[in-house]
Amino acid sequence: HSRDEVSSPEPSELTQRINAALEATQDDWEPHAIPSPSSVEQCRMRSWFLGKGYTRSERVPTRFILAAEQGRVEESIVIPLLERLGRQILGRSIAFSHPTFAPRGGTIDFLLLGNTIRQVCDVKRMGLRYYKDFVERGISLARPDYYTQLQLYMAAFQARGMIIALSADSSVLPWPLKHWPIWIEEIEPDIEWLESRVVRAGEILLSLNIDEPPAELRDFDPWHDKHPCSTICGFRALCKEA
Repeated sequence: HSRDEVSSPEPSELTQRINAALEATQDDWEPHAIPSPSSVEQCRMRSWFLGKGYTRSERVPTRFILAAEQGRVEESIVIPLLERLGRQILGRSIAFSHPTFAPRGGTIDFLLLGNTIRQVCDVKRMGLRYYKDFVERGISLARPDYYTQLQLYMAAFQARGMIIALSADSSVLPWPLKHWPIWIEEIEPDIEWLESRVVRAGEILLSLNIDEPPAELRDFDPWHDKHPCSTICGFRALCKEA
């Protein structure tokens, strides 16, 4: 075989069909409530499309769907480890609501009791770049969207926070991070950050009273921003049209 033939194998019919089945699972997804702790940091224009119930103009790539499905199982890996350390799990997948940032409800991964304090816990699966950045700089700088999510969860439950990151592929981590495929950061309430994000959530909620796409809420440029516009938005064509 030539180099091109070896590097570009032809997928079998079953391979094609199972990938197509994975791609189609996005049609069964329940839409997230808008606003929610996980959506406050995203583009407000995208939140408007989601909140108004628009159909996505772009499909989610299959590789992102697979990564999301893999991330769902990692909570079941982490909880037994915490229990081995003597931590008590107070509840899993706990639903809550808040009039400003979660008026239609939300869910936390689990609530933990350890060292006499309650902690809202969120488990995240991170690729190499995000994981390394998280370890080196902390969650508020590496992933402000996750930081906001935790701060809002903490406000809803009047508890402290903990983010538990799992490396998506420890084999490619630089030394010495290969020894630490799980990295935990415990988070204290950040009142100034929280207040600004509550205001942003209120803006998103009010925008849902507008019937036409409010282009002034666009936080990214869909003509130039590769991320997040071209990968996770789903409404790029509609945004350009607006």
